[in-house]
Amino acid sequence: MTSLREAIRRGLRRPPQDETGDPSGSYRFHWTGQAWTWTAEHRTAVLRAAQELVDLPGFEPNAYQRHSRLPELDSSAHAGASLAALREVLLAMSESDTAGRHPQPTSFSDGGTHERQY
Repeated sequence: MTSLREAIRRGLRRPPQDETGDPSGSYRFHWTGQAWTWTAEHRTAVLRAAQELVDLPGFEPNAYQRHSRLPELDSSAHAGASLAALREVLLAMSESDTAGRHPQPTSFSDGGTHERQY
């Protein structure tokens, strides 16, 4: 018979990585929203730092373990896959900025009920 403690521990245990799926799409979605609120100069500084970090020989793009810090971004620890996704987003934004394909948005509206100024 399984004890209550064992049942709770099993229920709270994080499933193995292959059962949770690849979070890179969620990370890219998150960082795209964040990066739109940053100035071009800040995006450039964070991109430079992210490239240096991701290119380090010991960098591990793990999905969930938050071991990596990027002082140009914030003081929090981030998963390696999250910072790799951030680099991808900032590279795409940088290329788009350089080509003049999109202006920096100044506001977002969902049809009138919510509006956010950037």
